[in-house]
Amino acid sequence: MELFSCMHFNWSTSWDPDTWGIDMNMTPQHAGGNEEAWTHKILWILARVTNFRATTPRFQEQSMHAEQMRMHQRHQQWLGLKQFCDKWLHCIPPTMHPIANVPIYMTRSKSAFPEVWYLKRTTVVARLFYHTAMVLLAAVHPVAAVDKQIADAMQDQRIYHSQQICGIVAHVKDRGVASASIRCLAAAGEHLTVRREQDEVLEIFNRINKET
Repeated sequence: MELFSCMHFNWSTSWDPDTWGIDMNMTPQHAGGNEEAWTHKILWILARVTNFRATTPRFQEQSMHAEQMRMHQRHQQWLGLKQFCDKWLHCIPPTMHPIANVPIYMTRSKSAFPEVWYLKRTTVVARLFYHTAMVLLAAVHPVAAVDKQIADAMQDQRIYHSQQICGIVAHVKDRGVASASIRCLAAAGEHLTVRREQDEVLEIFNRINKET
């Protein structure tokens, strides 16, 4: 999938997500069904986030005013993407929420991550995409460099969603989601700072490579 390559190399997608023809109107769905449609929506959101990250400015504008204007514009774009993620999570059907989320201290597997379980393959992929979008967004908040409170909040967001990704991949048995698992796990692994978690991520990579 092109998107995975773009995530890896920090490129923009060659195919603009706005031309994909995906209906991004979202209203709460209170019964199961349409999981694939919701997966397409979060794929669109992840592509938009990936493109936003790829266009992060590498140099400051020549004037302070121009730099502030650009930062304001980027911040508004960031807020719009975050709103897409939040609305997606709020509107998805109950069948796309975890059927179990076992805290680390209660797991039998001695894993460094919580056990997070979902019913369907498409739901597993969708949730991996959601958490990855949240990780990438937290890594490129335009104001974090000048606001310590925001920087701390973004660090917490990166770690939480990275742990959720690892918790899904560590315990999923369906190797049909291997390609998505590997790319999302790589994005998560970049933000983990605890040695035990880092070691388990490497073990998960090795296991997936052996099984696929």
